[in-house]
Amino acid sequence: MIFRIFILLIGLALTVTAAEARRVALVIGNSAYQNVTQLPNPRNDAADLAHGLQQVGFEVLLKNDLDFDALRRALRDFSDRAVGAEMALVYFAGHGIEIAKQNYLIPVDARLKTDRDVQFEAVPLDFVLSAVEGAKSLRLVLLDACRNNPFAGSMKMTNPNRSIGRGLSSIEPTAGTLVSYAAKEGTTADDGEGRNSPYTTALLANLTEPGLEVNFLFRKVRDHVLNATGGRQEPFTYGSLPGKRIYLKPPQQNAGDQNPPVTQQAPAKSLDREVWETIRDSKSPGVLQAFINRFPDSIYATLAKAKLSEVHQAAVVNDPPRQIDPDQGAGDGMPNGPWAVVAGSYPRSQQWKANQRRDWLRQNGVWARTVDTDNYQNLRNGLWAVIVGPTTRTVANRQLGAVRRVVADAYLKRAR
Repeated sequence: MIFRIFILLIGLALTVTAAEARRVALVIGNSAYQNVTQLPNPRNDAADLAHGLQQVGFEVLLKNDLDFDALRRALRDFSDRAVGAEMALVYFAGHGIEIAKQNYLIPVDARLKTDRDVQFEAVPLDFVLSAVEGAKSLRLVLLDACRNNPFAGSMKMTNPNRSIGRGLSSIEPTAGTLVSYAAKEGTTADDGEGRNSPYTTALLANLTEPGLEVNFLFRKVRDHVLNATGGRQEPFTYGSLPGKRIYLKPPQQNAGDQNPPVTQQAPAKSLDREVWETIRDSKSPGVLQAFINRFPDSIYATLAKAKLSEVHQAAVVNDPPRQIDPDQGAGDGMPNGPWAVVAGSYPRSQQWKANQRRDWLRQNGVWARTVDTDNYQNLRNGLWAVIVGPTTRTVANRQLGAVRRVVADAYLKRAR
């Protein structure tokens, strides 16, 4: 029943959200570079900015340590989400490179042994701009990718007319698009000595300020970074916006204010946040797992996974391992017999995972049990197994089809 209510809540939230202005964001933190020194901060920067964007109403996809294929795929998929949205934002923290006046984002698996390799191993900034172009009101690209290029020293130049610049080169985005660099053209940005880079620290400090119009937000970010770095690093924003005021967080209207400022409607909560606030106190494994399956890229999915782990660990404590009579009936009215459908096996320390699989099967209409394999002579001992049965071979064969619709790798086994 709780699971059905949760599904109804998702359906209701989808209906409401579709009618309201949507804000979508793709946040990427590339730290674990495989062929140059790793960067300590981009993963932190991405996680913290994702949280900040959630606070101002964005639906956020958080991605870390993307290789070439994953980075292109993430941008392609996000471009579909951006179509028709009121605002679309892409944030990238990691390495970038400018070569022959073209800007590229560098995936974690890039080698860049020669200048020719850049166009085959890095992702052009134009791809990022294309990913946000479907938004109606505001398109934002934030690049904390102007760090000193670690590939330049070892890169072999094959074309004498092709040059590598410091940082990123200037661009001219289309109207309604802003592109913010952590450091202006031809200069590099600091990674930072604390948890976050100076640029992302400045973004976090100003992102949720009520009534801060977008253009002024980036002016304040510029001043913040200049002060923090003693003038060594100056962010720069390229592009232009229409004549209306645009806010990430609208101004707060004071009581009795006869002339309130012109503002946009306050953004609706993102769908994943709205559903999470509804089910966050649930102790039902099915509800939590359904949320994880529905919103796998949400920052709230991490909280749901932690909550689910706590629920299963508590189940193990409250339901300690016990001897199970191998001769007891198969349950659910099935006749007793030697054959079982095995839907998973787990080490002794992971009974909670076995119970999670069992619960998932039951929620999908399959009566499964968690059993101690030591009680079954033909099952590998020393494990917890999730089984349907044991029963007759005819019944077990019939059950196998139902189980495989939920767990594809289930198999038939003579248990005793």
